Amino acid sequence: MKPFVAGLDFKFAMFAGKSNFADGSAQWQITSSDFTQSIDPVTGELIGEYELLSIVPPDSISQCFSVRIYQRGEDLEEINYQTVNQTTCSFEVSKVVLTRGESGTLNIKGMPANKVAHEKHKKDHPIELFRFAGIKDMTLETDPLLDCRKQLEWNRKVTAGLTAALGKYNVKIHGTTFADKVEVVQECVFDITATTSRQPLYIKWPDESVTVTLTLKTKGKDGPHTLTITSGTYSNSAQVQCPANVGGTVTANFPSFPMPAGDYTATILTSSKPKAFSVLTRMTLNQGLDAVPDPVGEAEDTINVRPSGNGTLTRTPAANNTPNAQTWTVNISQPFSASSTNAGTSLPSGAWPAAERAKAPADEVASWNRFFQIVSDHEAGHHTTAAAATGAANFQNRAITGTGTNPTPTTQAAAIAAATAIATEQVNTRRDAFFAEVNAAVEAAQTAYHQRVGATINPDDFKISGRD
Repeated sequence: MKPFVAGLDFKFAMFAGKSNFADGSAQWQITSSDFTQSIDPVTGELIGEYELLSIVPPDSISQCFSVRIYQRGEDLEEINYQTVNQTTCSFEVSKVVLTRGESGTLNIKGMPANKVAHEKHKKDHPIELFRFAGIKDMTLETDPLLDCRKQLEWNRKVTAGLTAALGKYNVKIHGTTFADKVEVVQECVFDITATTSRQPLYIKWPDESVTVTLTLKTKGKDGPHTLTITSGTYSNSAQVQCPANVGGTVTANFPSFPMPAGDYTATILTSSKPKAFSVLTRMTLNQGLDAVPDPVGEAEDTINVRPSGNGTLTRTPAANNTPNAQTWTVNISQPFSASSTNAGTSLPSGAWPAAERAKAPADEVASWNRFFQIVSDHEAGHHTTAAAATGAANFQNRAITGTGTNPTPTTQAAAIAAATAIATEQVNTRRDAFFAEVNAAVEAAQTAYHQRVGATINPDDFKISGRD
């Protein structure tokens, strides 16, 4: 009523329909004193508000009523008469079944599904959740209010807390109750076991898995329910349906390849199994190849130059009893041959120890064996190359000679000894030059070997993707 006027009587009367007022009658009467008074913030004038409640039966969507306004005096004087035709706000509310700790969506539709029928509505509709036994740990998204002038369908989140009471809850929209539209039921309770496809189960094994078996102990909502396995920051989940009966089982399989090492906990609803299974760590192929030293292998050969036959020594004069000789000459000739001795081979066998290889899948072991065999063959080739180079014909039975003279002997024996020492020194010097020649030939042969087969072996070429 704007502005508010005291001393008025209002008489409402339903007609041409099945609707009634809140007390079930077709008549309703109030006076100005029933209005709530307030100040209009815009105009500053006194206004009055009264909420008139009516009941529209389910088989009807409209109501018609008249209102007569009387001024009080010696007699009641009718000063105004109006008729009101209204289309009701009607709703359909879907049912939501939840377990404790679960959220769902409450779907509400305005009826009729014709927006024109709602255009004259003047109020948003509040929505609430209630239960005669009381609400505990239950929440319903209530904002914003339902405005059927703007839309005819809403989705509101409803959540049952972990301590919510089991049972049915009602939804109330603008005073109208929609009974039993939210129900909180007992969650399923499970016994949890887990088995691994191999035992023990190591990280990064292809085509292996973990099977989690759930045995129903207490029947609740059918689901689907989320089964989660966790270890540290790693988590994976699967959706499972509740078995039909207590004692029934349902399983979920998880590939183990992406799982890091650790003890795993399996959880579904409020059921949990710590250390349901474990994944063990190991040194993978790729980690072993990363540990290979540089160079990956090394063949060591000892180069030998040794006498290969009987040498000769001649003197001039030939006899020791030649007192008139002034100069003694000594000639030495000794055959030498070259050879090589395998002094050992350094191979990267310790980079990926046998104990770790025993934990690895076959494809990793096969790749390592290929790598190791190639390194072994490469280094064996170095030994063969050294043997071939030193065994060349021009390095076999090479005659090394030396000549020594002493023109001013003090005695005959001293002269012979001095000449012999000079010849021997020449033989040793020429033998060392022969050794250097052999070494140079071996180095040239090894360079040619690398040019032919390749100088390096890259461990990364033998890695398997994803096995880091």
